Amino acid sequence: MKSDITFLSERKQRDLHELVALIREEIRDVVMIILYGSYAKNTYVDLDERHDFGVRTYYMSDYDLLVVTQRRLGVREATVNARIKERFLDGKGEFQTYPQLINESFTKLNHALSEGRYFYVEIVNQGILLYNSAKEELATPRKLDYNELSGMAQEYYNKKFTRGERFLYHARIDYDDKEYVECSFFLHQAAEYFIKTIPLVYSLYGYKGARPAFPLRAEQAVHDGTCKCLSVRQRGGKTPVRAAARRLYRGALQR
Repeated sequence: MKSDITFLSERKQRDLHELVALIREEIRDVVMIILYGSYAKNTYVDLDERHDFGVRTYYMSDYDLLVVTQRRLGVREATVNARIKERFLDGKGEFQTYPQLINESFTKLNHALSEGRYFYVEIVNQGILLYNSAKEELATPRKLDYNELSGMAQEYYNKKFTRGERFLYHARIDYDDKEYVECSFFLHQAAEYFIKTIPLVYSLYGYKGARPAFPLRAEQAVHDGTCKCLSVRQRGGKTPVRAAARRLYRGALQR
């Protein structure tokens, strides 16, 4: 795995060194700290200011960090993350880059790599190792056969789409009760889970947050032959992913 961050500005490097120190202070059994996402791939957005419908909005990429420990933090994860963020952001300006931390145990990470879980495989392949205790070695990701890929896609579908259906169920109840504010919230949640289902099923990859750009990447995966599990025919000039999205929504609304 790569370990060089000198392509980043000195300020970004200082931020990352500070975060590594804070993480190691707050968490005792850290095995590895891996920078992944846009900063690792040097595709980050430092600060993007836009004016949409008269409203000024800002977008900044986060420092995405995978903190690998001997044991998962479990219920402590949210508290520890909040404390690290608070200490890191203290005294810094309004447009300071935020850290986003996720925690995984070393055993679970190696198991995920051995199963070919693409989120973790991509982190290892494209990420940057900021800290390594040198006590453990990562497993080598193996190539999965079609049945394994199909099973993984079904697992993701069952988890995400079913969750979306539950939100849609509650939205219908609130709509019938004329509780439109609550209904809109549940509809938003349902839509988010339905949309997240698409890249997970078609490319076995999930995306952080609810960014509108991610279906394009899943769509590209279908077109360029990297789609791992399902084939969808194009009908009426619609792209496979968009056609699939329509089927997902229609299927939910008919239930």
